[in-house]
Amino acid sequence: ADMSLKIYRDSEKTPLKEIQLQSNPISITGLPLNHKYKIEAYFKDLYQGVNYYELKQTKNDFEFKIKSPGGIKLGVFYNDNETPINNVDVIVKTMNGKIVSQDKTDLNGHTVILWIPQTFNDEYYNVDVVIDQSIKFSYKKLQIRSYDKQDIKIVTPWPKIIDSAITVEIYKDAKTKVSKSDGNFVVQINDKKKNKITESQVSSRGDATVTNISVGTYAFHVVSKESKIMASKKVSLFKKSLTFRQSPIN
Repeated sequence: ADMSLKIYRDSEKTPLKEIQLQSNPISITGLPLNHKYKIEAYFKDLYQGVNYYELKQTKNDFEFKIKSPGGIKLGVFYNDNETPINNVDVIVKTMNGKIVSQDKTDLNGHTVILWIPQTFNDEYYNVDVVIDQSIKFSYKKLQIRSYDKQDIKIVTPWPKIIDSAITVEIYKDAKTKVSKSDGNFVVQINDKKKNKITESQVSSRGDATVTNISVGTYAFHVVSKESKIMASKKVSLFKKSLTFRQSPIN
């Protein structure tokens, strides 16, 4: 259950009961009579409000009201501030890392409207934008202070296109690059769905150059003239330049 209650007796600092709300309303038993109780409500680990009740009879009706959740629509963009990033995971987490909500961005870089509990005091959410487990960006300290819908723009540090050439070096053993005498090779790059993105001819010096590619995770394949895959490696690209060493070619 996402909602929980902490019940304190009189001025005690340690909860007498901690209850996960499996239903609403809920029946709470075992509270001694003739005490004043403080009842705190939490969503995940986020504080949602407090109320007080003086228990004088064995059967009581107690109503606890919390603020309505706020709606947020998140837009995710490359560092040019205008190009949307589509099909990435957007995960809203509490300060302690518990997942509150998540979605994938659409073609315009937007999520659906996510309705999440309001924050109190210094509490906040962090929003993780995830292309791959090795390519993440965290938007920090999002606070929800109203039930009105908000549009939140997240500009990542990632370029739309990696603007420096990526050098791919092909080795036939631990120290020696391939040469023309070893054959003709191309480096073929596929995306996560195994679609071919681009390819580059391996030079007589045993290297290839890849340009005009987006941030992301790719499979690099070294392919022979006979279209045989000689070696492969998964690579996450997010820097402006990267040297990729693939070995061996036999």
